[in-house]
Amino acid sequence: MSSTIDLSAFPTEAPAAPSAEIRYADVAATATAKEFRGVYRDDKQYHEPDFINTLDRAKDAGVSKVMLTGMSLSDVSYNDNIAKLRPAQAYYTIGVHPYHASELEQGGKSYLAELEQKVKNALTQDSPHIAAFGELGLDYDKEEHASKDVQKKAFTAQLDLFVKNQWDLPLFLHCRNAFDDFVEIITPYMEKLPRGGLVHSFVGSASQMEKLVSIGLGVSVNGFSFQTTESLEMVSKIPLDALQLETDAPWGELKSTSEVVKRYTANARPLPPSKKKDKWDAKCMVKERNESCTMERVALVVAGLKGVGVDEVAEAAWKNSVISQMTFDLSSVPDYDDLPRVEGMPKGCAWGVFDQDGKKDMVGTLNFLTPDVVRNAALEVKDGVSISLNWPINAMTKLNVPGRTAPEHKVLYIPESMSELPFEQGKSWDDEISFNTQCSSQWDSLCHFQHQDSGLAYNGANPDKKALSVDSTESNTMPTLDHWHSRGCIAGRGVLIDFAAYAEEKNIEFHPFDGNRITVEDIEACAAYQNVEFQPGDILLIRTGATDVVDKMDPVGLGKMMAAKLSGLHGSEETARWMWNKRFAAAASDSNAFEAFPPLKPDGSIGGMKDLVLHVYCLSFFGMPIGELWDLSKLAAYCKEKKRYSFMITSTPLNQPGLIGSPPNALAIF
Repeated sequence: MSSTIDLSAFPTEAPAAPSAEIRYADVAATATAKEFRGVYRDDKQYHEPDFINTLDRAKDAGVSKVMLTGMSLSDVSYNDNIAKLRPAQAYYTIGVHPYHASELEQGGKSYLAELEQKVKNALTQDSPHIAAFGELGLDYDKEEHASKDVQKKAFTAQLDLFVKNQWDLPLFLHCRNAFDDFVEIITPYMEKLPRGGLVHSFVGSASQMEKLVSIGLGVSVNGFSFQTTESLEMVSKIPLDALQLETDAPWGELKSTSEVVKRYTANARPLPPSKKKDKWDAKCMVKERNESCTMERVALVVAGLKGVGVDEVAEAAWKNSVISQMTFDLSSVPDYDDLPRVEGMPKGCAWGVFDQDGKKDMVGTLNFLTPDVVRNAALEVKDGVSISLNWPINAMTKLNVPGRTAPEHKVLYIPESMSELPFEQGKSWDDEISFNTQCSSQWDSLCHFQHQDSGLAYNGANPDKKALSVDSTESNTMPTLDHWHSRGCIAGRGVLIDFAAYAEEKNIEFHPFDGNRITVEDIEACAAYQNVEFQPGDILLIRTGATDVVDKMDPVGLGKMMAAKLSGLHGSEETARWMWNKRFAAAASDSNAFEAFPPLKPDGSIGGMKDLVLHVYCLSFFGMPIGELWDLSKLAAYCKEKKRYSFMITSTPLNQPGLIGSPPNALAIF
């Protein structure tokens, strides 16, 4: 960057460090650049392709979404594959960059037809990851790639194709040293565009930026935008509602020697370690190659030039971003207040939402565990550490719980138990175990607790002993746990809300056996404190500390427990609405009932077991499995140590036809 930049007209103070909750969307990174293949200016291969590694570092730096720029048709399949590997983070554009305008000129109608088909194919995928049409525009700095006339023809041809198809996408635009021609060409098209567009990596004057904004375009900036006094003034004047941010990686690096960078990034968090390209390490950045993980520094420079907080800049850019709202394709599932009414049932009944081809659904919100959700969950595995979430089956035998038979473990010496066999058995052992499936860590199936007035379980099932006493899943018409095995059980992203620890740290009066009611506001506050951002398809885990009390045989705590006052989620329609709208695939806790007990009746009076609220909403109405008595103590300790409360979770209940409850056989994997 130039050392002759005049900074006298700009603020002198560095913005304060961003908050922990800040979010970034990098709207321009070129995954197909040769530098991400390990090839540099001398065209020598220094290391293996490593773009995926840069996405991992970006996620760790709060860059939850990255848009991969399409330079030509040859980029489409590569970018699409990256997006499939990183479905919640990576999106891409399709179009022809001015550098490749000659390809379109030479290919003519057949090239345009291929471009059109590639966009259509991308838009019709099950979970589309195309985020914009482009990169198209003009670049008169590089006429050796394509002449001005060829560039203008390619620009116009793509705009005509886009308007003809009316694709529901924004334009991703390029304008370098060609401002007047660019504005002259794009302006007549603006009123015909479905969603406007973004001029990325903009370098120019404040008046030029204002012209772009006045015709309805957004402006994105990166390190190239910080290299002249004129461009710095432009950046300082971009309206926040038109601003987007990018790195333009592998280019656009913010040099640490730049006075602009030194002034405004003094409070930036340290970047990951870096090494020279000939000393490449998959865990390190490459010196002099830019990456998406530097987004915070771009935001700090913009905030410094504007004299505002970096949180304000980053949040505005996030909201404006063409990719910030792109997420898993669960748009067909209505929110709680929009659920179609089911005749004879209260509001909030989701029966039929997941039915397909006239066949009744049996697994409820496990349908939120789409392939994209599972692939994204796998990205949580970084440490190679797994933690069991299963309390010992006999943990509650220390207590006399009415109606819950204590487990019986019978050890069998095979030469005795199989003595009638006509051959010698050898020294060997078997065992038999008999237990109530609610005696320890468990999943409740969608038949466990019915809507009390109608007697019906999820999706209108009417369970009785005969219906539940089946010998095969194929003949089973009840939504019990064996149906989970037909879809691979549970693999997804878990999030822990350690409310017990949060309450202690915030001096909130709380005990797992005082009947405290944890509200939506409490959960959201704890999530913000832990820097947890919920995602569709998450498995929600709530820690109250209940199993810790039993493990320690705390006499005061056990006395409270036997008084049957159990802390848990507040059983209310508000809590149910929040859980459904968050699209949780399942929810579990270390408490005995998941929700607070005793429950409150609609009139506010104390109720009994038949008045449970969330059991009806989650199990009967939503088809959302509830887990209870999960062992979350070791998980909580590891989350606190790593300051990370999300992880991959797997769970495989017993595969017994008609099973109403089961040990979860659950693991959290980091």
